[in-house]
Amino acid sequence: MRYFITGSALGSFARGFVDDETAYDPADYPHLGQAHRLAEHRQKVDEGAFETGLRALLDGLRLQYEAMPADRRAVRASAAAEG
Repeated sequence: MRYFITGSALGSFARGFVDDETAYDPADYPHLGQAHRLAEHRQKVDEGAFETGLRALLDGLRLQYEAMPADRRAVRASAAAEG
């Protein structure tokens, strides 16, 4: 969680790709053929990447919580309410 938040605050996902359109060989990186264009849409890409990452984190936490035995969930809920 710390690295996700810190990374999003300190760096740009879109700027993590080089601007050279020949940098990503289609044989090795078939899905990065348009990566050089990401910088043009930096704000939209970065916001979308953050939202996708946040949703993945929250969904993962929800799945872990739901997989937790009911008695442990009750203990954690009461501790959170007291806290």
